[in-house]
Amino acid sequence: MTGEDEHCDEARTPVTSQRARNEVDAKLGLRVTSLRLAAGLTATELANYVGLNEKDILDIERGERRPRARVLVAMAHALNCNVASFFAYD
Repeated sequence: MTGEDEHCDEARTPVTSQRARNEVDAKLGLRVTSLRLAAGLTATELANYVGLNEKDILDIERGERRPRARVLVAMAHALNCNVASFFAYD
């Protein structure tokens, strides 16, 4: 292993921490909210389109629920964006 490879392994370690996962979930939720509002949809409308209930959408937006890939794809379609848009945050 090169020094660079070792650095990559070390860089991945914090991502597995609960705090880091919660931070990613929170950022994802903020992006979902932002994109939903930009699309002019209510949480209920997005939920109906995706096949969830409003509480599920609000839990995702608060970072309290991690959506499955199929839900992210359905939300992207409803919000007229691509899945990568959910992770385009600073």
